Amino acid sequence: MSLTPLTDEWGEVIGAIHVVRDVTELHQARVLAAQQHALTIAATLDGLWQWNLATDEVKYSDRCLELLGYGRDQVPESLDFLKAVLHPDDADDDWTAVDQTLKHKTPHSLECRLLVGSGEPRWFLTRGQVLWDADNRPT
Repeated sequence: MSLTPLTDEWGEVIGAIHVVRDVTELHQARVLAAQQHALTIAATLDGLWQWNLATDEVKYSDRCLELLGYGRDQVPESLDFLKAVLHPDDADDDWTAVDQTLKHKTPHSLECRLLVGSGEPRWFLTRGQVLWDADNRPT
């Protein structure tokens, strides 16, 4: 919103012009850009995987694959890989956390075991957060 005072010929304020502009789309674009930036920064330190709920495609960052001990050519761009490396004793808790994140729109954080390239289980701190589109759907 902007405000411009109206004055008479003597410089006295006699009114004002208010201009209001809807910047919802601009705000949403800025929020999405900030979220993407935060994810990019996190990916340089932590392993990152992004799940596109519309296509069910999963992208694993180079750092994620490095931490897990796998090469890019060994990993399909799907949840099948993640399901395969998630320790069976931890799977229910992990997927429950993902479901709760989707249901309640709250991030989750938990420790779980993942099977690294050598086959041994290693403990990882996992955190998850969902990005929402303009129609309030998880993306």
